[in-house]
Amino acid sequence: GNIYGGDSKGNIIKINPQGEVFYITNTGGRPLGVQFDQKQNLIVADAYKGLLSISKNGDLLVLVDEFEGKKFKFADDLDISSDGKIYFSDASIY
Repeated sequence: GNIYGGDSKGNIIKINPQGEVFYITNTGGRPLGVQFDQKQNLIVADAYKGLLSISKNGDLLVLVDEFEGKKFKFADDLDISSDGKIYFSDASIY
C-alpha cells in the first residue's frame, strides 16, 4: 500500500496510503527508478550514483557505478527478474 520514489534532492521517500511522506535516506544523487528485490532491499537506479541497494534499516550500498572502466552518467530505470537478476538502463553515452 505504500509508494516509494525519489526526489531531485536525492531523498528516497515513502508515501503511505494516508498521504504522509517519510524520508528513508538520501543517496547524494538523483534517484529515479526504484524497486524492491526478493530480500526487501530497495534497489535504486540513481542518475549520478549508479545502481544502489538500500536495506530495510537504511544502509546504502553501491552495487555498480561503472562498466569497463567508464562511469555511468544517467542510470534511470530498472527491473528485477524472478531469478533476482537486476536489469537497468543508463540513458547516456559514455
